[in-house]
Amino acid sequence: MMSNDSQPTLVSQDEFLVCGLGSLGQHCVINLKTFGVAVRGIDLVRPTYWEVAELPDLLDGVIEGDCRRAKVLEQAGVRDCRAVLLVTTDERVNLEAALTARLLNPRIRLVIRSDKQNLNDLLAQQLANFVGFEPSLLAAPAFALEAFGEDLLGFFKLGDRRFRVVKREIAANHRWCNKRSLHEIEHRDRRILRHLKHDIVGLSATEQLNQRANPYSPSAQFYTWLPNMMVAAGDVVITVEAEPESSLNQGKVGRRSSRSVIAPSSKHQPWWSRVLTAVRQWRGLRHTGLRHTGLRHTGLRHTIMAFWHDSYRDQIRRVALLCGLTVVTLCLLGTVLLTITGVTPNLADGFYATVVLLLGGYGDLFSDFGLRIAIPWWLRLFSLALTLAGTAFIGVLYALLTEKLLTIKFAFLERRPAVPEAEHVVVIWLGRVGRQVVQLLQDLKQPVVGITNQAVEADVLPQMPLVTGRIRDVLASTNIATAKSVVAVSDDEIQNLELGLLAHRVNPHCRLI
Repeated sequence: MMSNDSQPTLVSQDEFLVCGLGSLGQHCVINLKTFGVAVRGIDLVRPTYWEVAELPDLLDGVIEGDCRRAKVLEQAGVRDCRAVLLVTTDERVNLEAALTARLLNPRIRLVIRSDKQNLNDLLAQQLANFVGFEPSLLAAPAFALEAFGEDLLGFFKLGDRRFRVVKREIAANHRWCNKRSLHEIEHRDRRILRHLKHDIVGLSATEQLNQRANPYSPSAQFYTWLPNMMVAAGDVVITVEAEPESSLNQGKVGRRSSRSVIAPSSKHQPWWSRVLTAVRQWRGLRHTGLRHTGLRHTGLRHTIMAFWHDSYRDQIRRVALLCGLTVVTLCLLGTVLLTITGVTPNLADGFYATVVLLLGGYGDLFSDFGLRIAIPWWLRLFSLALTLAGTAFIGVLYALLTEKLLTIKFAFLERRPAVPEAEHVVVIWLGRVGRQVVQLLQDLKQPVVGITNQAVEADVLPQMPLVTGRIRDVLASTNIATAKSVVAVSDDEIQNLELGLLAHRVNPHCRLI
């Protein structure tokens, strides 16, 4: 008969197979053994270095051989395994071994190590009970948790709802202290997972467990608190909290409201709209018989004067107006002179010839005229002046038009928000891991700033403040002195250490990850 003080041995029929006993494979074995299951390993050569000294004793068997061979997999008992973890450093080996294992055991779950996300998605669609992971990306949630702080123990997502596991250490000035009982803390979006009284908070996990009447019961970790117990100073309350549904719809409402159009007032209407309004007013006055009064010119004159005064703040608009008026004046003057002197037979041909001159076509018009028509020297000089002036002014108009188009293009791109003043997280290096860390922190509503030494596309994390430049030089511009945490996730570990020490020198109180 087993006494209450003895710990029962967990018996499980589940068996697991780990192919590749490197660093990742060894940690997989350690985590699997915490569930009390049988774990076997396969590697080409039995490891000579174990990251955990007692790991060889935890394994239920180690097979030396190529995991792609069916004979080796059968020797390791793949037919009786619930899942196989293929975590060698060669993706090709992992994939071939996965297909072989599936042939030997059609019901086995395949977990492979692969950094080709597209291939992983395609294989998951074709092979049932299959999942592929990239080890570096698996670390992103751990980085995000550490950057957020010690109060957040975990987070997960079910459907469209996000959940957090939050740890609260109740201080004397906390709003719950001596004012709320445990059942009053719970509501629609919050449930208590565990409550630790202040007298056992300082004990180890084993000592806390031994305080229970039945410490090895599966429910010993949950529902060990009394609903009417008052929250006291020094207590620790661990809760699971769902994101309110209102915040889920906030983004949709914001997008709808941003697309709504509000009619601008006449004071803020663009100049071309005011000109059209003045023309309509002039037409209305003409139909009412007031054309011969000064009223018919009031609206148009007022619009032109208002446009000229408004353009004082925008010198580019004034330059465009002057260039346009100059080109129109030269075009009219050239049309009249070419027609009067008989160079062109009518006004239409004179207009077309003047336009050609303004576009730089002096040689096209006057290359053969000297042989057939006597053209006054002053007209030739005026035509040459038209060509030079037209080339200059039209070039300016082209430049202004190009600048306007570029301005409109960049106006469609949303501006990134400003760098927060304090209590934000600084993520150094926006590689694949860095971007996923930023995304997770944004999902947790944590202000975050990214630093990169190269410019990134505008559609990459558009809601994140971004600082670009030499990382050592731009650290100060991220308000790192008041930052909450600094996460360095570049591919160079020495660089991460150096940047972390630089950040710690500026802000000794921030968390370094």
